[in-house]
Amino acid sequence: MKVAKDISPGHALAPWLVFPTGRRRNQLTFFNISDDPNNSNCVRKVCHEIHEKRCLAAMHGWFIVKQVTSKQFQCSLWNPTTREIINLPSGNQKDFQNIERNCILLSPPTEPINPDCMVLFWGKSFFMFWKQGDIKWTRQSYKILNNGIETDQSISMVSVCPTNGVIYALTDFTHLAVIDRKPCGVLSVSLLGFGSLPMYPEVLQVWQYLVESCGEIYCVAVHFVGLSEEKINHLEVFKMDLLKKIWVKVECLGDRIFCLSDTNCVSFSASKAGMKGNKVYLTLWQDDNLYVFNLQDECSSIHLPCPNLATAGSSPFWLMPTNRNRLIEIHKEDESRTTKDKLVKMEILDNAKAIENDSVESKVLSSVGLPRDVLLSITARLSLPVDHMNFRLVCKTFALLVPHSGQWTRTQYPSLMFSNREKSKCSFLDPMYNVDCCFDMPELLGARICFSKDGWLLMKKGDRSMFFFNPFTKTTIRLPDLPELHFGLNGLSFTAPPTSSSCIVFGFFNFLSYVRICFLHLGDKGWNNSEHPNNVEIALSNNNPVFYNGAFYCLGLEGHLGVFNLSKCGWNVFQTPHQGNLDEGNGEMLAHQSYLVECNGEMLAVFIGHMGKWVHVYKLDWTFMNWRLLKSLEDHVLFVSRTTSLSMKAVNKQMRNKIYFPFSFNHKNNGVFYCLETSKWQSSFGDFLKEDIYDTMEILHCTWIQPWVQQHSLHA
Repeated sequence: MKVAKDISPGHALAPWLVFPTGRRRNQLTFFNISDDPNNSNCVRKVCHEIHEKRCLAAMHGWFIVKQVTSKQFQCSLWNPTTREIINLPSGNQKDFQNIERNCILLSPPTEPINPDCMVLFWGKSFFMFWKQGDIKWTRQSYKILNNGIETDQSISMVSVCPTNGVIYALTDFTHLAVIDRKPCGVLSVSLLGFGSLPMYPEVLQVWQYLVESCGEIYCVAVHFVGLSEEKINHLEVFKMDLLKKIWVKVECLGDRIFCLSDTNCVSFSASKAGMKGNKVYLTLWQDDNLYVFNLQDECSSIHLPCPNLATAGSSPFWLMPTNRNRLIEIHKEDESRTTKDKLVKMEILDNAKAIENDSVESKVLSSVGLPRDVLLSITARLSLPVDHMNFRLVCKTFALLVPHSGQWTRTQYPSLMFSNREKSKCSFLDPMYNVDCCFDMPELLGARICFSKDGWLLMKKGDRSMFFFNPFTKTTIRLPDLPELHFGLNGLSFTAPPTSSSCIVFGFFNFLSYVRICFLHLGDKGWNNSEHPNNVEIALSNNNPVFYNGAFYCLGLEGHLGVFNLSKCGWNVFQTPHQGNLDEGNGEMLAHQSYLVECNGEMLAVFIGHMGKWVHVYKLDWTFMNWRLLKSLEDHVLFVSRTTSLSMKAVNKQMRNKIYFPFSFNHKNNGVFYCLETSKWQSSFGDFLKEDIYDTMEILHCTWIQPWVQQHSLHA
């Protein structure tokens, strides 16, 4: 790490991620996100101006910093480039209690006095603000008005649009409001008539961020797995439509990159910084990790940009480079829309070209005159399901020769199926050969994968609509809508293929002290819905329940096992004590993720520690109903994900005693697995060999599914 005493971190076209460090809070460590996170090139800067001060917000090239040792509330504006500091009036600590993180600088200070320059703090029912030139803080109460009528809502976050100076706020009910600055200096708050932001009902932890970009206001909703605030379940972006007064979901950010933190949010052009756009960078409260979400692939990755930080002072924040004093870039044309239109146009041209090639290729095959039995003989010798499916894509002639209907047989091991829910493209990745193929499946557009079994997918669309879909036969089976509940379901599964009369669909939602259970016998008109108390408070994992011997088993993060007996409709929680801690003595009893797998009549549980620094497999002792540590899988292999986890006998030595996850390294086709023999994470191709999962990419919307390859008769 480089140490710079009196120089700025330098010029760049991408923002710096700044970590306040040091016992006396007088050091800042800078990391530019345009650099490779795997080859950290941090710069540490000693800044005497912020001695014993904590950064509350950073915007317009200025920091709002607070003196931590003062009995009075004392904060300042500090410019890290010019080293200029502006001391603000002292205030009463009680006035600012519990609102220190709720602040914003509306406009930078200038000479002469900038009338728009204001430091604004907000609480549940009041503002504290200072305008440039004021000699004291102003406290003002507020009520949020809806068509002139007072509401019980309060402000949760604020953003400013520099093009018109409008101050937008998001309420604790996720409604959009505007803060109006009256000529007399009074602030008023009014709702804009927007509905609340849509979100997954089954998600317990959701963080929202307001971001201004190219004169537009966006809201990013980050959904976390279960009660955790470290493992991202999903991320959605919405744009404010003032004309229609609605939040419009954004499928593509185009050239833009959003950088979010609890201190500030910024946006910038990716192409100008030599980066790829359509991404969201995120830092969390008192966390040194950098989380990156790719909207196109619906994947997330975690990096440790500065692994050798000194004593942490407070949460990291974003700083735009010194050669761009303003975060806003006004364009005559919306870059994101332009980029998206170009991508759509390219896709249309590629499809047209593919159709043209198919036509030409069909003529060539016709001229060759290959006999039908020869082509069928070729398909019978295709070893990989990917090759079999690609055979149909060669041309229309091949597709007609190998129709979807017919006799199917299951392959030896599953493929990882993944897609972007906002597109109809689905991919199947072979975990052993790291080869994938892509198909157009419009039936899955806008739907979310919940579970897979025997070649069938259980899909959910919206809050209540559910259906079965077979991607190999293109068969769809509709289900009755879920009950009108105020929540969703943490996990879903089914007992048998929907073509079987014994098919039962099961789902649960956990509230720590009780669990809500829904199940449906295929053919029934509605769902059975019941509520059961937990005899032990548990945090159930967000993954699929396992059906075994007439009961559904649900795994908790601490190893508790919830069991629902179908015949008795009874629910019970087993405490399942461990043989020692999950991490074998490191003091972490709570796993960050867990999976439940049935293996030849045995129930296996896979627990993953923080950042994958440990992975343990346990086997359930049916006699005492507790977990026993399993050192080896021997000749078996596990495939785990949030939606479906499978076990089977390894088809070769290379797959034995391994656990395959929906992780990849450098590229989504370079799958990552955990080897129990070496206790390390490895990739099938490349030199990835680590003891943690930093710098890997997790595919969020995916499932393990066993393709069914069609068998043909040469005499058909």
